Amino acid sequence: MFEPVDVSNWNKKPWFNTGGTRDKVFLESPRGWAYYFKRSLYKPATQTNPERSYEYEFWNEIIVYHYGKSLGFNVLKYEVGVMNDQLGCLCENMISDVEELVEGIKYINRYDPSFRGLL
Repeated sequence: MFEPVDVSNWNKKPWFNTGGTRDKVFLESPRGWAYYFKRSLYKPATQTNPERSYEYEFWNEIIVYHYGKSLGFNVLKYEVGVMNDQLGCLCENMISDVEELVEGIKYINRYDPSFRGLL
């Protein structure tokens, strides 16, 4: 049902960066379009915190895309991607050159500075 898009040979753009808890790679497709490849959250154990691994977390983005689409919403398309045998979700860049992406956590922290989310 879900055929992964192999992005292993797409051009990485390491000078682009976003925040968030998940590992992301900004890519340029062979057609020259900008995409994000996002993997599930993984944080190795430290002296003070246990390992946190949510191997299938990326599926949330894909499921919500299909659910929103089925309800008739204009939602950003997410699909299954694979990079060097590692699964994740793939989405086209959602902002133009005249826009700025502001993460929701910034708004939440202005309202409640004690909120830490998944940090």
